[in-house]
Amino acid sequence: GADAVALRAQLRVAVVDALQGATDLRAAGAVERQLAAISAQSEALVEAQRRASISGTWAEAAVGLCAGFALWAAALLSAASVAASGLAPAMVPALTLAALASFEAVAPLPAAMQRWGEVMAAARRLFDLADRTPAIVAGPEPSPVPQDGGLDFSTVRLRYGADAPLALDGLDLTIPSGRHVALLGPSGAGKSSVGRLLLRFFEYEGEIRLGGHDLRRYQPEDLRRLVGVAAQDAQLFNGTIRDNLLIAAPDADEGAMGRALEQAQLAAFVTELPAGLDTWIGEGGARLSAGQARRLVVARALLRAPLILVLDEPTENLDATTSRRLLASLAQATAGRTVILITHDPVAASEFADEIVRIEAGRRVA
Repeated sequence: GADAVALRAQLRVAVVDALQGATDLRAAGAVERQLAAISAQSEALVEAQRRASISGTWAEAAVGLCAGFALWAAALLSAASVAASGLAPAMVPALTLAALASFEAVAPLPAAMQRWGEVMAAARRLFDLADRTPAIVAGPEPSPVPQDGGLDFSTVRLRYGADAPLALDGLDLTIPSGRHVALLGPSGAGKSSVGRLLLRFFEYEGEIRLGGHDLRRYQPEDLRRLVGVAAQDAQLFNGTIRDNLLIAAPDADEGAMGRALEQAQLAAFVTELPAGLDTWIGEGGARLSAGQARRLVVARALLRAPLILVLDEPTENLDATTSRRLLASLAQATAGRTVILITHDPVAASEFADEIVRIEAGRRVA
């Protein structure tokens, strides 16, 4: 029933975690402990299924027993009626089969009741998700046309939960159209929150203006065409390099994809691959190095050619030489476009940006 559904969900999560974290588990010497935990959850699921099977078997046996009793009772009573009251002998098998057929309607009920608990448990989880109010609800008006690629944050505050601390605490920031600005600060300072807000993933306090218009006036779908984000935690999908690029721009041709890879300093690597753009990269880009995966995310964002581009730690996992080449290439490729570089590296910020803004504890500091 419901217990089996919950146990099955827990087991699936544990197995996926073990597969995705196999390297870390092995490095920490925790493989055996994780396998033991999975084994315990598997045994608990088998026990729950065993109990459910026993209950179902007893119910089916009871229905079969009742059907057998009804069959013999109908046969005996109809035979007695033939002898006592002249009932036609042909009615004996007819009445016997009628009694047996009446149980066809109730025979599936034990199995149905056994599944009822599982179905209701799954339905509760689905309805819970379906009934949730979206964090961002689009208004009825169409999106305005941005005047340019300028941004203006005015006393912006953001929390990721009702009881969570402020990720942005009164941020004031103006970025003129076409300017390259670096947001510099330690981890947790609130830098990445700027990109999330521009995509309208969360509600906020204060005012953000994009292209001269309040950000809330834009339809989320239109806004996400105007703003491109190469996020630090961006997902690469289990497909080819081509597939992952076309997610951003389905109509892009090979020339455009090649230019984006060149700008992301990944073209030479792809050219050397036997299958080129059709190379399979595995789940989460598992067949790529961390640096190659980051540059593929950057190439995907560049391919969209958005009005405003947010680059979140694009040089992470890159050596100094590759990092400098990437930043120089990005600066050239995005000339005249509004770009926000999010980084904790002062060297990267100084090499790329026209202006450096330091963020600490969700605020702009001198």
